[in-house]
Amino acid sequence: MKEKEIDIYSNQVREEEEKESENGSQEVKRQDNELERAKKRFGKIFDDHEDGTKRVEDILSRIRPFLESDLIDGKKIHKSLEQCSTIETKGEFIEKAFSALEPILDLKMNNPDAFEKIQREAFVEQSGFTRLNEVLSYGEYDNVIHIHLAPSKEIGIGKVRTLVREGLEKLAGIVKEKEEVKEVTATSWIVAEHPKLMEILGFTVKGEIDQETRERHFMDDNREIHRATMERKDFLSKYLRE
Repeated sequence: MKEKEIDIYSNQVREEEEKESENGSQEVKRQDNELERAKKRFGKIFDDHEDGTKRVEDILSRIRPFLESDLIDGKKIHKSLEQCSTIETKGEFIEKAFSALEPILDLKMNNPDAFEKIQREAFVEQSGFTRLNEVLSYGEYDNVIHIHLAPSKEIGIGKVRTLVREGLEKLAGIVKEKEEVKEVTATSWIVAEHPKLMEILGFTVKGEIDQETRERHFMDDNREIHRATMERKDFLSKYLRE
C-alpha cells in the first residue's frame, strides 16, 4: 500500500475504533443507569411497606412472568427473596433483593431477546393495557387513549417501525368505534429521546411532564419523560384504513 493509502486506512480504523469505544462507553453508562433505577425501585418498595413479607410480595408480583419462564429457576429466586423478608435495614434489603434477582439479570445479558419478550408480556399483564401487537399496547382513561411502546431493541428498527405503524392502524379502527375518545397520547422516555420520530408518526411533542404526573407514574425513573399527543380527527385521518 502507498503511504497515502496507509494513512487513509489508518484513519478509518482509528475512527471505527473510536466509534466502538464510544458505543461501548454509552452501553456501560446505560447499564449503570438501569442498575441504579432498579435499586431505587427496591428502596421505594422498602419505604412503601413496613412489613417485610409485604415487601417481598411486592417484588414477586412485579417479576412473576420471569419466575414462570422455563429459562429461569423461579423457585430459587423465590426462596432467596423470602429470606429478605426479615431484613430491617434499607441498604441491606436493597443489596440482598438485588442479589436474589441475579438470574434475571443474567438472562438479560445472555439472552436479551428472550428477556425483552418476557418484559413485553409482563407490562401488558401488569398494566391492564390491551395488546395491539408484539410492541404496541394501549389503555383508555378519561376519554384519552394512551399508547405504550414495549422494549424492542432486540427486534430491530426496521421491524419495529412496521409493527408500530400496523399497531396504530389497528388502533385507529378501535378509536373510530369509540366516539368518546378525543385524543391519543404517548408519555415515555422514548418521546423525550426521539421527538423527531414522534413527529414523523404525526404526534405533537408537548415536552416534559409535570411533577405531579412524574410522582404518580414515573417515580422510580430518573430519565426525562415527555408527552406527545394527537387529536382524534388527525389520528383517524393518518391511520384509519377503510
